[in-house]
Amino acid sequence: MMSKENALEICCMRKEGYGPTAIARHLGLPVSTVKGYIYRHFTMRDARCQYCGKIIRVPKHPRPGSILCGYCRERFFWG
Repeated sequence: MMSKENALEICCMRKEGYGPTAIARHLGLPVSTVKGYIYRHFTMRDARCQYCGKIIRVPKHPRPGSILCGYCRERFFWG
């Protein structure tokens, strides 16, 4: 599990333009850990379900019509 200090440092260094390998070396973490954190926290955004309005996490550029929460998606596709 990553500490809050490491997560904050990843955010700061990423915004300064450092890549995952440089960040991993600086913090002494595996590159895969840093890449996973960046993927989960920098490529997602908050949005609202198109039907019920629940706040959900979606990719920055979702496919059209794909912004549904799990419950509404199940109802929509399975009736």
